[in-house]
Amino acid sequence: MTRSALVTGAGSGIGRAVAVAAAARGFAVVATDVDGASLAALRDLAVARGWAIQVLAADVTVAAEVAAAVDLVVERHGRLDLLVNNAAVEATGLAWQTSEEQWRRLLDVNVLGVVNGLSAAVPRMLDQPGPAGTIVNVASLAAVASGPARQAAYNASKHAVLALTECLRLDLDEVGSRIGVHVVLPGPVDTAIFDTASAADPEADEYREVLRRYVRDEGLSADDAAEAIFEGVEEGRFWITTHPAMFTAFAERRAALLTTRQRPVARPLDAGPGPADGEASSS
Repeated sequence: MTRSALVTGAGSGIGRAVAVAAAARGFAVVATDVDGASLAALRDLAVARGWAIQVLAADVTVAAEVAAAVDLVVERHGRLDLLVNNAAVEATGLAWQTSEEQWRRLLDVNVLGVVNGLSAAVPRMLDQPGPAGTIVNVASLAAVASGPARQAAYNASKHAVLALTECLRLDLDEVGSRIGVHVVLPGPVDTAIFDTASAADPEADEYREVLRRYVRDEGLSADDAAEAIFEGVEEGRFWITTHPAMFTAFAERRAALLTTRQRPVARPLDAGPGPADGEASSS
């Protein structure tokens, strides 16, 4: 029986790489995005390579469009085996200078987009016979960080995705479900997320460029990130990261900050967005 998958934000970056990796593993994939041109490029590549990838324009902030994508998978394949909630956007700026519009866009895409995916997919997975299926929510190392500065909206959204995924695991346990749940905390990955990121002020725009250069020069490739994700899923790990050493450093720093009740500090802009961002100091 062919396994089926739905991947959001699949037009580029990690989402595109995950859709391709899933197809290479024999999944019949429905790949969604709001960018029609990127979906067309993915469709053409899939046809050329013989991959079972169907593209669908869908906005994760619109619950009905996400539900329609889930319906399409189930109608075509009888079930949904893998949901990857990946769609996300970025913004840079001081917390109080980030506009309401920027906050709403970040939270609508990064958090409610995941909620819409879960609301549409979990009831189907609970009712389907056979294997229970798997849910992968893509968060970020930002989910366990308190820095760098000028990332309040993005970090807040990824903290929410992590909390949501942990609570999802507990809720599924509560009803006795065997649905697999995984949260992905990528470190720097070379994607175009900062190409479309908004900035609240000129200094935030400058910092966006620093981040863009950093992920371009130091980031893991999206293909390698996708392989790390599937490796984690196949090994049954709840916590999946593309950068194990960096994740350990971030997690230990977060634990120290909480247990010693220290306040967060971030390195200055010209220090760059390296793994020490969010390092705690005595209050």
